[in-house]
Amino acid sequence: MGFVQAVSVACFAVLVAVIGYKFGLFMGVIIAIVSLFVFLFSGLADAKDDVYSVELKDRKKKKDQTLPRVRKGIKDVKTTVEGVTTLYENFQNGVKKAGDGPCLGHRPSSNEGYVTESYNEVNKRIQNFGSGLLHIGVQQGDRIGFYAKNSRYWVIGAEACNAYSLTSVAIYDTLGEENREYIVNQSEIRGICSTSRLLNNITELAGTCKNLKYVIMMDKIDEKMKKQASDVGLEAFSFEEVEELGSQNFHEPIPPKPDDLAILMYTSGTTSRPKGVMISHANVVAVIAGVVDVIPNLTKNDSYFSYLPLAHILERAAEASMFNQGASIGFFQGDIKKLTDDVAAWKPTIYAGVPKVYQRVMHTVKKKIAESPLPIRVLFATGYNLKKKCIQLGLPSGFLDRTIFKKVRAALGGRVRYLVSGGAPLSGECHEFIRICFGAPFSQGYGLTETCGGATATPHEMIAPYEKAGAPFTCSEVKLVSAGKYSVDGKVPQGEICVKGQNVTLGYYKNKEKTDEVFVVEEDGERWFHTGDVGQWNPDGTLSIVGRVKDIFKLDGGEYIAPERLETIYCQCKYLSNIFVYGDSNKSNVVGVAIPDAAAAKQWADKNGVKYGNDTEEPNVPKEICQSEEFNKVIVDELKQIAESAKLNRYEQVPAVYIDGKYWSPDTGLVTDAMKNKRDPLYNEYQEQIKELYSKLGQ
Repeated sequence: MGFVQAVSVACFAVLVAVIGYKFGLFMGVIIAIVSLFVFLFSGLADAKDDVYSVELKDRKKKKDQTLPRVRKGIKDVKTTVEGVTTLYENFQNGVKKAGDGPCLGHRPSSNEGYVTESYNEVNKRIQNFGSGLLHIGVQQGDRIGFYAKNSRYWVIGAEACNAYSLTSVAIYDTLGEENREYIVNQSEIRGICSTSRLLNNITELAGTCKNLKYVIMMDKIDEKMKKQASDVGLEAFSFEEVEELGSQNFHEPIPPKPDDLAILMYTSGTTSRPKGVMISHANVVAVIAGVVDVIPNLTKNDSYFSYLPLAHILERAAEASMFNQGASIGFFQGDIKKLTDDVAAWKPTIYAGVPKVYQRVMHTVKKKIAESPLPIRVLFATGYNLKKKCIQLGLPSGFLDRTIFKKVRAALGGRVRYLVSGGAPLSGECHEFIRICFGAPFSQGYGLTETCGGATATPHEMIAPYEKAGAPFTCSEVKLVSAGKYSVDGKVPQGEICVKGQNVTLGYYKNKEKTDEVFVVEEDGERWFHTGDVGQWNPDGTLSIVGRVKDIFKLDGGEYIAPERLETIYCQCKYLSNIFVYGDSNKSNVVGVAIPDAAAAKQWADKNGVKYGNDTEEPNVPKEICQSEEFNKVIVDELKQIAESAKLNRYEQVPAVYIDGKYWSPDTGLVTDAMKNKRDPLYNEYQEQIKELYSKLGQ
């Protein structure tokens, strides 16, 4: 209890005693109850957040930079965890801890439950598969590509690379032909693990990718598919066939060194040409140390649900952290439409998502509550506000989780004890809503592929983590450097976020110019990664993300706009699944391209008599709704209310939007696999509509 709370309680006790003495016990009790209620909801009793990071005062302050900050309570930033130095050792640590306990889970079909394989069983499969790769002709140091949705085969294959000193190359299964060929060629991939639906894409590469020799099917293979591969000079195998070859021709693991290249991960990015980030074993081990410190009491009894792309560093780092402690991982079936059923069946204790996922969850829950009878709506609102106050007071509220929020929690299996969000900024409204409804600490993380997915995260014990990216990982140092209008010398220090630590990766493959541009070695020899993101330090020692250095632009009045920040705020609109905010220096306003949430849009149309066809498959939205002037006005008005609630400046408001029913998924090329907007492709896609919006505004 702080000083203010202590003084308030003392005054309260004196008041009750005086009233009781003067007017009698009954009146004293009544006044005490009323006073207690006022005290609790005045904010005076609220628990206060600690300071979560500290400046390194022994460092020399450099011009236009803040001093580096580290997580409070650590003496030195961490580089290893439990003596683990490589990803091979990391998985063996899990084998040692869990042994015959569950490791990987999958559903043979939608009608069946999860089947698990133990750590010992998976470890044997890893060694058999790795031995099989060596037997067919793969050599130490070769690159093996993984071009598929998440599965146990993906993990077994990648761990075999770790065990036999091979490098795994992650290839998004949504990449276009040009980038696919570029990655396979530049990284000199020797073999690709994939699935039958992508075999045509792989065989098309054979003519131009001369180093490619092997293709391994994770799901099925037949003689026709083998012939298709052999016709273009590739040898094709089933995954099990390679395992069997390895079992018959076993080779002991070839442990890598900490500084060896473990992963080549190509960033989908917001530019047309992906960059290959070189990630060493030591890089991933460092971030594992940070993750294990973020998630309290992570043990072999925990379980994690895998559906975010393994070609994204967030998922790779998360799963490696689970293996470190011997926790189990269950995979979705690969069909996003079955995701809800899969997660409910697996019942994870740890769940990770990107903001767009959590926004959909929030909108779905709110929609169901809004359609419920009045008593249910009142009960939910009462429970919600009571839970919110319990969090603010630091009081337990498990009884609410077991009653009012029980059905909501069941959507993620009912056992989730820790939630993680990453990949993009999460709105405060969504953060608070998910945290309250699912009754679990909810950590917003910040990191990039170049920092191995981790740099900062909100501590689990934070009372008010909203709109914050948290404190530095225990493996990282973080500082700000003045950039453009953002200055570290302002009242609130703002600038480009820079990260230092063992989790900062080796650089970009075959791209020294870009590596030297952002992986900067300063005069004192310190190596800092310049993220390109703008952040600010908060009084509690946490970081908040403001926007992107290069995305920030001026309007004709000289006002600076950070569009990514505005998009995060405006995505709170219950009618939207995404929005692209655009502006330039010759215009007075920003405008938007909005993608409606299919369920919310149809609900509005049904309520307001707007007819639409049934030939549009969700999550796309029928054109009749998108073209409705009334629906457009509703969205513009809703965005205005959100802007006013968020206290945005007039020039940050969106007075005009174009509504498109085509959902932006990664395969459209308009968003990354982490669902971040790709600004240039979006502008190219909608430049005519944007011109029309400005014309209507008279600009």
